[in-house]
Amino acid sequence: MKRRKYFMMIGLACFLAGCAMVTIYVTFPEEKIKKAAEDIEKMLESRTSPHNVLCSITNFFVMPAFAQESSISSDIKTDSPKIKEAINQIKSWADELAEYKKAGYIGETTEYQVGIVNQPKDPELAKRVKEIVQNENKQRNIILEEIYRINNVSPEQRQTFKDIFAKTKLKNVKPGEWYQNPDGSWVQKK
Repeated sequence: MKRRKYFMMIGLACFLAGCAMVTIYVTFPEEKIKKAAEDIEKMLESRTSPHNVLCSITNFFVMPAFAQESSISSDIKTDSPKIKEAINQIKSWADELAEYKKAGYIGETTEYQVGIVNQPKDPELAKRVKEIVQNENKQRNIILEEIYRINNVSPEQRQTFKDIFAKTKLKNVKPGEWYQNPDGSWVQKK
């Protein structure tokens, strides 16, 4: 009887140990992060949806064939419904954001965010500029958080992702638009 109880306890302990969740974080090289940031930028700049139908059909038939060979990849995934939705949201006000950047109301920060550089004098316009800034920043945060989630990015590497995404955005600032220096000062690109 004692022996049976002993084996049951060992079996239960093994079962519980087998059920324990283990989180595995993946560390990505900076060039992969930069490529992911550039991919997101390309999706934002395109006027069509992030993926076309042919690509989806090809993935449907080709991807299962490679599922057996799958291992932990150092490629960063940027394809998820949340990211697509955030990109579509950003595209919906992209022209207005570009107009406000050109007017000098909004600029790019060093934190993958936009900020208000100069407040418009018109209260209604000031309210709209603030709303665009809040909406844009919310969607950018959604993009980053979803990239962290679908790629199992370690907490230690999240700031690296954010910094590289910010540098990619800053690299794409157009002449006449404003950007923030690391010291917090605003500069107009020449």
